[in-house]
Amino acid sequence: MLLLLATGIARPAGAGTPFQISAHRNRVVKTTSHHAEYEIKMGGTVDMDNTTTRHYEIFETAFQPNVSLEIANTGDVPVVNPRIVINDRGRWWSIRTMLDEILAGARDDQEKALLIWDFVRNNRYHDMPLFHDNELHDPVRLLGVYGGGLCDDSAAVGCSLLYHAGINKTKHAQNPKTRHLHGHVMCEAFLDGRHQFLDIDENVFYLDRENERIVSGDELTRDHDLAKREHGFGPVFKGWQTGETAAALCGSDDGAGFRIVAGHSLDLTLRPGERIVYRWDNVGKLAGDGRSGRPRRRHFGNSKLVYSPRLENFERDAASAKDVAPASPNAKDAKVAGANSAAQLVYEVKSPYVLCGGQVDANFFGLSEKDGFSVSLSLDGKQWKELWRRSGAGPLSCSVDFDKHLEVDRSPPKYGYFIRISLASAETHSANLAALTISTDVMTAPFSLPRLRVGSNKVVYSDESGEGDVIAGRHEITITHRWQESDNIKPPD
Repeated sequence: MLLLLATGIARPAGAGTPFQISAHRNRVVKTTSHHAEYEIKMGGTVDMDNTTTRHYEIFETAFQPNVSLEIANTGDVPVVNPRIVINDRGRWWSIRTMLDEILAGARDDQEKALLIWDFVRNNRYHDMPLFHDNELHDPVRLLGVYGGGLCDDSAAVGCSLLYHAGINKTKHAQNPKTRHLHGHVMCEAFLDGRHQFLDIDENVFYLDRENERIVSGDELTRDHDLAKREHGFGPVFKGWQTGETAAALCGSDDGAGFRIVAGHSLDLTLRPGERIVYRWDNVGKLAGDGRSGRPRRRHFGNSKLVYSPRLENFERDAASAKDVAPASPNAKDAKVAGANSAAQLVYEVKSPYVLCGGQVDANFFGLSEKDGFSVSLSLDGKQWKELWRRSGAGPLSCSVDFDKHLEVDRSPPKYGYFIRISLASAETHSANLAALTISTDVMTAPFSLPRLRVGSNKVVYSDESGEGDVIAGRHEITITHRWQESDNIKPPD
């Protein structure tokens, strides 16, 4: 069943930009099915697609209409892999679904190779890597989480996609390879008995003198003029000197490698009371290994996982519980309590997107001045760091961020953690917990998110939960789209 619940409109004036906001809108859709389709019409004249300029080192979006997309589990059972696809694009959650989208309509392996080259170069930009290991060499991570990296990251991603697209030695005698030049790395595909130099980072490939076929790195080394007549580091033209620069990178002592990094998937299970909020802006939070100093990024997004567990169902939803009992009727709004001084409740948070911050909010109620409450965090479920501790009677509130405790500025990248709530009751059921919300900041590449554009948008929701939960009426997802519109400037046709 699909319910279109609301469309909200407000009309404040824009400021500090030539694009005047003509409307702020939202659309709420509730579904109890595994699959739902609906249409959203976005007004105005500009959107992310027609106001974005892709430079070599950044994306510049003059007007971003997309504000947020929230998928919330408002039912009574976990929902496995809730997905939104808009206008039939953005299935980037695994290397297989990514390739299905990239290669749609390809007639042969040559077209596949060029489609892979074009897809990666159009959806990433050149920036310093946040992690210096293989983290950004996985196609799903680079394009779905980080959005940008150095040449070796793009080369490795291209190599992985070519290999998994079937352009490998099983069919073509040799595997794709990464070519290590003087201060540069790119990938080469092996097709029709020859290597083809496909430079994703510099946005270029090179043709022979007859302009009939793509040449290899070895051919460029022997004939630098093949590189000098092209312009790289695009797509915005930076002058013909870029060809001179590219040619100088090639040499007879270039190295080669074989990098196939894959396997990450953007899989997510939302528990009852959990939601993910995708956003196209950021709050300045990044993850990194610290090797290049403080993490910096020119273009990135911060989304958020928010979990408010149904505390009364702790036996189902918690990672572990010790000596936790129903709340005392004397504790206002409380849901659970500690049966003794050793009581504790542990919740696990897992994300397919790299973590870059978080906050925990909790409301407690003590019936004894000796009641104790604490909140702790662990990255492995074994070693714990205390974030907050109080004792006393009456209502107590906790609101603490734990960005630094996630160690997001060092390797390895973090994709999960545990929160432990201690309810040390001085008397039976005297230390009570009324509410708990765990918020997690994550990195998401803005171009990977399911965005709206001007005009009619076809939206498809799907998940992989059990059919029995749908039949029993316990499965429910609430989707909220928020966007803004501008119509005072009309782009050229």
